[in-house]
Amino acid sequence: MAADLISPEFRAAIIVLLIIYALAIIITFIVVVRKKEQHPLARASFILSTLCLVPAINYVALPLAILLGVSALKDIKVHPQPGRNLAVAGVCLGSVAFAIALFGALVFYFRTVQ
Repeated sequence: MAADLISPEFRAAIIVLLIIYALAIIITFIVVVRKKEQHPLARASFILSTLCLVPAINYVALPLAILLGVSALKDIKVHPQPGRNLAVAGVCLGSVAFAIALFGALVFYFRTVQ
């Protein structure tokens, strides 16, 4: 029944966005593997932002990823250490994934209300 609520064009757009998001995660994982020493909050932010594919926890993990990433960026600015790029990646991926999740939830809600 839920499949009838989404048009084929919208479904194709979602698939393209998910492919782009998956490529961004893969590229960032490659960067993380090469650099061993990273700020712990930046690492946690990135790991939580990659959990967007788990529907049960994405509404909790993604805002937490954004908050941890911003906190890591502030801490790195005061005490310079590696992990700035990872914190930025966590904030960006978390923000984009959270926006997509909220948009999907709103679309599903308004389509089912009618």
